Amino acid sequence: MLLPLHGEKAPTPPVLYQSEKSCIEHDEEDNRFSACRQFNQPMLLLYEGVSMYLSEAENKTLLREIDARFAPVEVLFDVLNRKGSQSTQRHDTVSKTDAQFKSGIDQSKTLETWSSGITLKDEQFYLAQFLDYPQRLPGIWRILAQQLPFIPLALFKNSGRIVRLQIGSSF
Repeated sequence: MLLPLHGEKAPTPPVLYQSEKSCIEHDEEDNRFSACRQFNQPMLLLYEGVSMYLSEAENKTLLREIDARFAPVEVLFDVLNRKGSQSTQRHDTVSKTDAQFKSGIDQSKTLETWSSGITLKDEQFYLAQFLDYPQRLPGIWRILAQQLPFIPLALFKNSGRIVRLQIGSSF
C-alpha cells in the first residue's frame, strides 16, 4: 500500500531528484513501514512539531526505528530545550490546547549517543527570529523586545532549534 500525500497522488519531483521508485510502503498485517527505493538513492525524513510531544524514550525509539528501517537517511526535526519543554502552559498557542510537551534536548550532540548510526550534521536556532513577531509575545516581553531586544533574545535564542542528522552511512 502506498501512502499518498493528503489523499492525492504525490507530485512528480524535479528531474534532479527523480527516481524510478520512491515511496514508503505500509504492511497492514504487522503495521510496519519501509522505504522502497534503490540502494544508492538518498532519502530525507522530516518531522516538524512532533518531538517535543514525545517522551525521550519515544524519541529514542523513533530514531532507532528510522535507523533500522530507512538508513542511510537524513532526518530533519525540531526540538525544544529542556526548560522550554517544561513550559507548555506559557507557550502562546499550545497553552490553548490539551497538548503537553514531554521532552527537550539541551545539547543536540546528545542525539549521537542514542544510536551508533546517528551523526549530528547541523543545527539551526530559529527562536531568535521570534522577536520579529512581537504580537506573539506577552505584554511585558513586547516592550522589552522593542526597547531592549538583547534580553529576550538571550532567553529565546537556544530554546528551539532544527536538527539535521545523518542516520546510517551516507552515500
